[in-house]
Amino acid sequence: MNTDEHGAAQLRRNFGLQRIRNFARKNSLVRLLAYALRAWHLLTGAALFLITNSLLELAVPWVTGFLLLDRVIKRADLGQLPVVVALLVGIFVAQKISDFLSDYFRALMTQRLIHTLRCDLYEHLETLPVRFFDHRQSGELLARITGDVDNVDTFVTTVTQEIAGHLITFIGAIALLFAINAKLTLFVLPTILALSLCVHFFRGSVRRNARHVRQLIGEMAAAAAEMLSGVRLVKAFCAEQFEAKRFSDRSSKVVDARVEAVKLQALYSSVVDACVLAGTIIVIVVASRWAVSGVFTVGALVAYLGYLNKIYSPVKSLSKVNLTIQKSLVAADRVFELMDLAPESSPREAGEREPREEKLPRPEREPSFLEERFDSPGTPRGAGAAVTFEDVTFGYAPDRLALKRFTLDVAPGEVVALVGHSGGGKTTAVSLLLRFYNPASGRILIDGVPLEDMPLDTLRRQIAVVPQETFLFSGTVRDN
Repeated sequence: MNTDEHGAAQLRRNFGLQRIRNFARKNSLVRLLAYALRAWHLLTGAALFLITNSLLELAVPWVTGFLLLDRVIKRADLGQLPVVVALLVGIFVAQKISDFLSDYFRALMTQRLIHTLRCDLYEHLETLPVRFFDHRQSGELLARITGDVDNVDTFVTTVTQEIAGHLITFIGAIALLFAINAKLTLFVLPTILALSLCVHFFRGSVRRNARHVRQLIGEMAAAAAEMLSGVRLVKAFCAEQFEAKRFSDRSSKVVDARVEAVKLQALYSSVVDACVLAGTIIVIVVASRWAVSGVFTVGALVAYLGYLNKIYSPVKSLSKVNLTIQKSLVAADRVFELMDLAPESSPREAGEREPREEKLPRPEREPSFLEERFDSPGTPRGAGAAVTFEDVTFGYAPDRLALKRFTLDVAPGEVVALVGHSGGGKTTAVSLLLRFYNPASGRILIDGVPLEDMPLDTLRRQIAVVPQETFLFSGTVRDN
């Protein structure tokens, strides 16, 4: 293979890997599974006991039909009755033990996943730029941290308990139905396919409705948070009735959306139940004739109906669980939507820095702003740094500038007060110095170093800020 062909093959492989990465990044289900795999030992334990519990459940119809009815009752072999009773009791005890251990491992895994996801979301929110919070309501963000993450908890429990357990039961029951009577099972398969089409048909509608409900809940929480934050202003302007009406309107929209979800779920359940009824009637009509003619034993019919229930119950549950899954995936989408937002910009790489004029090294230079350590024992206090604004232009909106070609030089140790009317740009200048925002044009330098070349934590740790309004966090004075 020549160089060009090798390069093309490598490009195709890289493109394929990139497509896989992009899919995994956009797919909330894949990302949740990646979180679950962090506790793989707990997940493995839960899966093993879940499989054990499902297999034990499949043993009950076989014991009841073929051992109890066809052997003990039909053949009047009461000597086998203690064996049947011992098997049923053993299956019951083993089921309860495996069920307990499965729930225990699943709960540990789920809570660790939710804890990690919630902390990751919280930490990522702290890294987002200030401009993001200028355009988002705090109540809506709180709804994502609390409500949406809790809905993800429901999703994990549903997947591990409902889907995994029912899927194992479904596959085992299908195999046993074919083992009892393959011809009769072929009559039942069309109803199972109908259920699958029903799940696929309703999935999109359920997900759109769930996203709409979560969005309305976020707006309602935002309205409540705004009122609680500005309760003094609300009381000062006697706006209690206005705020109550505003909250009531949002709550009414949530009620309407949830009623639509219930209507959709009721229609969904009716279609599923109709498919289940059709399959059951087919088996009763066909198998009863075979049992009367002696082709099918009564024990085999009872066992077959038991396994048929083991098929339809999981399929019915899985089809209805689809509603819960779609709602939970919408919540996961909203969580990962925030986690995918880019954090505050990091310092430019060395290769991206603007070329500067090289200067000869000075033998005895003062430490730069980045090198200065205020908490070091030998560093003089209050040494300060040179701050320069060069033709800085900035606006919170493109058509509304707060600063226009603002220029300022502050020497080390110099005290400068910015005085002006409200909205003149005083707070904006400090916000730009802290890199809460980036100027539209111009640049800001400290000791000749552009702000964008400095690590954010280093920059902000070296600047003391006394806010205009004091904000106290919950906790002790030392915590604040």
